[in-house]
Amino acid sequence: MVAIEAREKHMIQRSDYTTQQKLKSFFERSSGITGRYNEQRWRRSKSKLIIRNHTDMFLCLYFANTIITLSNEQLLIP
Repeated sequence: MVAIEAREKHMIQRSDYTTQQKLKSFFERSSGITGRYNEQRWRRSKSKLIIRNHTDMFLCLYFANTIITLSNEQLLIP
């Protein structure tokens, strides 16, 4: 029984390693300037979408280990 569990653990670790290597090689092959630009553009559009869809969310200001919550109305954006 212990041998079976050890074998299963080994197979899971090996499959995780194989998956990580495949992902690493995929990103290495596709990491051109265009890929990085598209990723940054996607992140910007996603963050704009999140802010647009959550207008009543509270933002936090961290100052001297104190959390100060600010509503959208309290924010001053020049």
